[in-house]
Amino acid sequence: NSVRTNSSISSNGPIFDERATLGYTYTGRRATTNVFGSFSQQTRAEDGAEGEFKDFTVSFSPQISRTYTVTGSLTWGEDDPLAYRTAPTLQDFSKSESWYYLVQVGRPLNNRMSVSLNYQFTDRQSDDSFNEYQENRVIATLSISL
Repeated sequence: NSVRTNSSISSNGPIFDERATLGYTYTGRRATTNVFGSFSQQTRAEDGAEGEFKDFTVSFSPQISRTYTVTGSLTWGEDDPLAYRTAPTLQDFSKSESWYYLVQVGRPLNNRMSVSLNYQFTDRQSDDSFNEYQENRVIATLSISL
């Protein structure tokens, strides 16, 4: 469960996206570990402006019981929309680095329903102080399969 969304350079037209991703999953007797990384170099078709986006996630899911699931993950991301480095009026699109921490606990209620509780913490640093923040988020989810 990654908390990052697909980052993209700002554009109303086509974007050429050269992307490399690598993922690995190891499932042992008592736990599953996932490692995922992505690098994206994007070019805006209308003016050739470029941006680079990187992220890396490690998640760990131990099997603590048959009733509950637990997952923890750590994600690092760096967004560098190079297109805006020379435009001082667009500081909110400056380079940023983010750390995302996630802990999720879930429990099936029956064959068609489950509940989960997520805690997410985000710490974002940027070249522009107005683009920096820390966020705590708690999400409760009820899932029903029809």
